[in-house]
Amino acid sequence: MTNGLLPNDYDIPSASNSLFFRLQKGENKFRILDTPLTGYVWFENTIDGLKPQRCRDSADIPTGTEKPKHFWFMPVAVDDEIKLLEITQKTVLNELAILDRSPVWGNLSKYEVIVTRSGEGLDTKYSVTPCPKSANKMEAQYVDFRKGYKPDNLFSGLSVVADKVTSNDGLPF
Repeated sequence: MTNGLLPNDYDIPSASNSLFFRLQKGENKFRILDTPLTGYVWFENTIDGLKPQRCRDSADIPTGTEKPKHFWFMPVAVDDEIKLLEITQKTVLNELAILDRSPVWGNLSKYEVIVTRSGEGLDTKYSVTPCPKSANKMEAQYVDFRKGYKPDNLFSGLSVVADKVTSNDGLPF
């Protein structure tokens, strides 16, 4: 029996069901699975509210656009799931680029990183720590994910993932 409108066994779905991953306060541990898609993002007021606008090259940013930010958009492995992450924070991007170019650390897909977020608002700070190199236990799962991953759609406003990945068996349905 229920006292309210909702059944007693109803649970609100957790945010972890989302395909997208955001840097939360504290430690955020993930492995970059593929080369980041890079570009610029800014927000425009529309009838539906603020909407992100993206382009690949800074020359394509409309004149008068306020605060465009350079971004990396990439698939990451986090908590045994594949998620999509967009990073615009320059301190994080700079530290990741330094690690990727390092003769000691090298290719970011060979190890996990921990991005620590602290503070609030304008006092938010980020730090990046590499984890020891290890095998990628999400490799097989990522091969399947890539079948429906369409990163270039990010610039056209279309979905970057197919609703359903189907095998190409020659059948029209």
